[in-house]
Amino acid sequence: MSDTRLIAITGDTHLGNRNVDFAPYFDPEHRQAYVDFEDMAKRAAVVMKERMEAGGLAGLASGQADMSMMMAAAAVGGLGNALVDVNGNGSVPYAPEYIAENTKIRKELLASLGEEGWDDADLMTVYGEDDPDLRLKMLEADGQVGSVLFPQIGFLLSSLGPDLKWAGIRAYNRWAAEFAASHPDRYAACFMVDLDDIDRARDEARFAAEHNMRGGSYIGGGRPPGLPPFQDLYYEPYFSLLEELALPFNMHAAFGGDPSQAGWQDGPGAAVLNQMWIHYNNMAKGGPLVNWIFGGVFERHPKLQIVVAETGGCYWALEVLQNLEEIYDSTNMRSGIGKRPMNPHMVAKFRELPRRPSDYFRDNITVQGHDSIIDWSVIDTIPDSVLWSSDFPHPESSWPFSRKEIAENIAEARPSLDGVQKFLAGNAAKLYRFDLEKLRPIADRVGPVYAN
Repeated sequence: MSDTRLIAITGDTHLGNRNVDFAPYFDPEHRQAYVDFEDMAKRAAVVMKERMEAGGLAGLASGQADMSMMMAAAAVGGLGNALVDVNGNGSVPYAPEYIAENTKIRKELLASLGEEGWDDADLMTVYGEDDPDLRLKMLEADGQVGSVLFPQIGFLLSSLGPDLKWAGIRAYNRWAAEFAASHPDRYAACFMVDLDDIDRARDEARFAAEHNMRGGSYIGGGRPPGLPPFQDLYYEPYFSLLEELALPFNMHAAFGGDPSQAGWQDGPGAAVLNQMWIHYNNMAKGGPLVNWIFGGVFERHPKLQIVVAETGGCYWALEVLQNLEEIYDSTNMRSGIGKRPMNPHMVAKFRELPRRPSDYFRDNITVQGHDSIIDWSVIDTIPDSVLWSSDFPHPESSWPFSRKEIAENIAEARPSLDGVQKFLAGNAAKLYRFDLEKLRPIADRVGPVYAN
């Protein structure tokens, strides 16, 4: 049998770096405020880098930089880059040797594409990634033919106040929609929201649908601080609209050991939520998945799709799912999250939900994986619920080694061809409405190989 060229769609790339001029996309009444903020941010970044070079973190503290300056500098990448430049791995987990090698490789790849420009201050971005044509060339050089676009949110800071923050969200969404429209068969842009205002979030969802932003809504992290857990009726108008518009809900870096995610609840599945509140750390990696499944969200919204992105892989989802299944079938709670007998009344309530956790997981939840062998080892076990990502353009991404690493993982894990096709492209195509037939000719030229 001959080798099979694979279609690869990356489910997580980041778009919107500090070099983008968002000013034209702001409403006129907010445009000058954004321009002023950008100017302050650039000046603050220079000042903070000078203080760091003079005395490290101590020099920064002795300079008594106020919080607005720090946040402004961070907004355009100045603070993060200054810390890396001076301290090597200051505020981010990258050794200086890794950064130097990574930068060298990226420069060489761009040079091979005929691009010589580069900003040595770039760390989380890549020169030219805000050019839709050049970005496609860079992704094709890595074997990818389609891309889901997640926001890079640097310039949108809650300290700017709700009106300017929402003006920035709207500006980003306008720009990202225009970017993706340049190659609608290759890009699926996510729109940005802040769940502190459900009516405004619904407005952005309607805008997104009207402008072919198939990527669905995006938030950074799990439930935002100060807001209810995801099973709360607070979110019902928003989830109903996402379901109606067939737009996924994307959570980026979405788990943590926050016991307030669960709270004390009544109704089907509540016994599990209440036990999570008591024993939550045992299920920390499940994070808000527990709330979606046992909070009845998918009973109320059976077509709603949840994507859990960049949480260290997808392998952990299998363990979480097995644990939830064990809880659902428990008779005395001596396994799973609790190690103590439970009264029969509470155990009976575990099964009040009409469907099993695995049913909801299969039909409504997708977890993003990467190029780790432990991710590739589970894709045949939960084939309909996993989605591959390169995390371009971040320095820890598999770009530009994805094609090679995919081949190595296939050789070691030996997953089925069907499982690999779902992981690399099939599930992304269903969620974000990519046309695989249109992508096939490009994949035949650049895609990774499944050795039969």
